[in-house]
Amino acid sequence: MRMRRTRTLVVAAAVAAALSLAGCSSSGSTSGGSENLADANTALGDASVVAAMDQLYKDAIAAGQTTITVYGPGETAKQQIYDNVFSKRYPQIKVTGVQAAGPDFAAKLTAEAASGQHIADLVQAGDTSIVPAIKNGWIDPFTPVNVAGRVDAAKFSDPTNAVWAASSSTFGYLYNTDKMKEADAPKGWLDLTNPKYQGLMTNEPVNKAGASFGALTQLLYAGVIDSTWLSKLQGQNIAFQNDAATAANSVATGEHSLVPFYTMDNYLLLKATGAPVGFVFPTQDGVHLSSHYLGLVKGSKNPIAAKLLETWLFTPEAQQAAADIGYYPSVNGEPGPQGQPSVDKLDLLKSYSLADLTAMNTKNLAAVKVAFP
Repeated sequence: MRMRRTRTLVVAAAVAAALSLAGCSSSGSTSGGSENLADANTALGDASVVAAMDQLYKDAIAAGQTTITVYGPGETAKQQIYDNVFSKRYPQIKVTGVQAAGPDFAAKLTAEAASGQHIADLVQAGDTSIVPAIKNGWIDPFTPVNVAGRVDAAKFSDPTNAVWAASSSTFGYLYNTDKMKEADAPKGWLDLTNPKYQGLMTNEPVNKAGASFGALTQLLYAGVIDSTWLSKLQGQNIAFQNDAATAANSVATGEHSLVPFYTMDNYLLLKATGAPVGFVFPTQDGVHLSSHYLGLVKGSKNPIAAKLLETWLFTPEAQQAAADIGYYPSVNGEPGPQGQPSVDKLDLLKSYSLADLTAMNTKNLAAVKVAFP
């Protein structure tokens, strides 16, 4: 059933949840592992998952694997999850997230693979970054014990199940609440070409690889939009900025009213500064989630510890921690951010196979560049 309800998210709830998470989401194990955590089965899944993860933890410590380095585009935000939740449950392992996206991500992995001097143990990256990593043989396939029957592989894995996405960037529309009422904000993707929004929008470029093009290419693939829609969007006179952060700041300061392609995690950060901004989600005409795929780096120094972290990211407590900062959990039945339903209840856009990504993007980028040269 397609969801038509749209509402402005309340950031106070996110702040309260984050404080609660930092203070009590994991009751803490000074000896390590989950044996003395009364809520382990609830927080981690069930007894078999707890046992498997405890064994990984013991094996990692025995092997001297006490650090994990993660590369990905959302690692700055996710560091609080590692520090406030994972490290409370597994205190002898330190996780460091390294912000790396696009060319920077590719350059780091290329250099480390060539030299054999690996820094990254795990990656958590978008589709356009993970596909080349798999193709180049940089990823060791791994399926966590707790994804079967809980995560839709067709949506959140690759055809060989080498990588799995524990969470996704959540896309909607950012708007200035001083300049636009909630009732007047767009409700769905087709609304963005309404003439009443002409001259009001700003965004990062859509005619090159990036988050906004990622949204457009999936909308094209799903058949929600076409070349006619793209031409109409071009006629809206969008003010393009160098990046999404600059566009968001333009809305926050009131220079513009609306960013049509924006993520919930960044909205929550902006809202927490006191900026007069609102966020439209879920979107009519289909929900776009941009998955962050987890992959074990082949030849890394800490593979056992990395397997523990990847497995943990699919547990109920980790899924909740991701939702608290605006990322959408991938596990069926786990609540979405800000009181939204679980992912299996969303009206998601038609999913595509990672095997088809390159051909799909090549075709769709050509279509986008016709409207946005």
